[in-house]
Amino acid sequence: MKQVILMRIDLGMSVGKMCAQAAHAVRNPSNPVVVLQVASETELLQVLLKAKINRVRYNKVYDAGHTEVPPGTLTCACVCGIEKEVDKVTGALALL
Repeated sequence: MKQVILMRIDLGMSVGKMCAQAAHAVRNPSNPVVVLQVASETELLQVLLKAKINRVRYNKVYDAGHTEVPPGTLTCACVCGIEKEVDKVTGALALL
């Protein structure tokens, strides 16, 4: 199994905030995690649509808005499943 966190870089979040958001996104802490970057909410949603079409599991993280971003901001998502299937969805993205 593989987990890929898709982190929005357009929000200007600090490294610490991004780490916290990534931790929220992890579905199974015993599986390896890779963090990739997406340029915007639009790109994030496009990747998640691709995951949905390919029947690859994912979950979205919406921030509570207590620190750096407004409440309800979609900050990142986790795509997880069989490595080959996850790579089909996320393989073109760059590491964070």
